[in-house]
Amino acid sequence: MSHATFSPGRLYVRRAVAIAAAPGEVWPWFTTFEALATWFSRGHTLLKFEPEINGPVELSVELEDGLHHFGGRITHYEPYRRLTLTNNWFDDLAWPTPTYLTFLLTAQTQGTLVELFHHGFDALGDIGATDCLAYEQGWDTKHLIALREAVTAHSATGQLSPPNGTR
Repeated sequence: MSHATFSPGRLYVRRAVAIAAAPGEVWPWFTTFEALATWFSRGHTLLKFEPEINGPVELSVELEDGLHHFGGRITHYEPYRRLTLTNNWFDDLAWPTPTYLTFLLTAQTQGTLVELFHHGFDALGDIGATDCLAYEQGWDTKHLIALREAVTAHSATGQLSPPNGTR
């Protein structure tokens, strides 16, 4: 499936941010554990990220009843354009079928539009609409704002690549 044919279904959460940098300057922030953790570990913690098709992604979040782990596997990895991963809880909160997280990068005259979609709620049956609404109220833009700040700050130093290392 290409970027042009992406469809999140009828029930989804969308957040977006415009970044004054070309997709080639934004995409590297999706290519290593360290780079992704720099901006995506806000409100939850990135524990594992292997940027390749079927690569695992694991995060944890502290909820009222304790620490919970969630994530899945990368299903679409199209450099400079799209990253999609399955998303489900790894415990008793698990849905009968996973939802998805998709990041879309779209070149614009003034830089890049980065969109985050949490989608796949249609496949959850009766709970889909309720859960989608709950996530609509829960997702905010802090992750995308942190991405914009990281790209902007990094570009200001003249460096072309975000943090990289091994974990």
